[in-house]
Amino acid sequence: GINPLRLVLGYGLFFVTFVYALLFLTKNSWVRFFLMWIMVGWLLSFIPIGVARFFLRGLYFPMAALAIYAIEDISVRYRIKKQAMYILYTTFALLTAITIFHMRIKSVDIVNVWTYMRKEDSDALSFLQTQKNARIVAGYYISNYIPAKTGASVYFGHAIQTPQAEKKSDWVDAFYSGKWSPKKAQSFLLTNHITYVYYGTVEKMFGKMPPYPFLKLIYQKGGVTIYRVT
Repeated sequence: GINPLRLVLGYGLFFVTFVYALLFLTKNSWVRFFLMWIMVGWLLSFIPIGVARFFLRGLYFPMAALAIYAIEDISVRYRIKKQAMYILYTTFALLTAITIFHMRIKSVDIVNVWTYMRKEDSDALSFLQTQKNARIVAGYYISNYIPAKTGASVYFGHAIQTPQAEKKSDWVDAFYSGKWSPKKAQSFLLTNHITYVYYGTVEKMFGKMPPYPFLKLIYQKGGVTIYRVT
């Protein structure tokens, strides 16, 4: 879920002007509109559904608008040069953008599967793209690529968009690590209408693939194995 403190701190100086507008500028109808927009967005972001936090994405505009109203009022009320405050806000915005850009550039030199997909995974996904009506169980990393690259559905995809994500993550772990009996593992696949099992580099971190008798090997290349559920 969303941490309220991190949510507030994430807005930085914009939260300061939000509070100022809430305390001193509510007589202005546009300010009230922007305040309501922001607060409704915050409330919706705490709804216990996977996509709830996407409601936060539309709040940057009203936050910026409130900052302008607040800066204009502060400059008159406290006789502070508004140009100095605009420069302060712009500087913080640029520093944030530069920091994020630097982190992205730095990650190029790191072997990071989220930055560059391994060739063996890319080849395996090309194979899965030829399989019709596929529903696949895989580790978290590759499960985030499968729908986009193949059009197939996955059992456990993006954490914030998957209902009961934590529970499903535990079940994926149990399946790959052999914590379940073959009968229970088969029931898991059938109950969730899973037709293919992906076993690649990340899945191997769970341990050696259990010798489930109901899995038929249909693809093996470059360290990636794909099974069909029979």
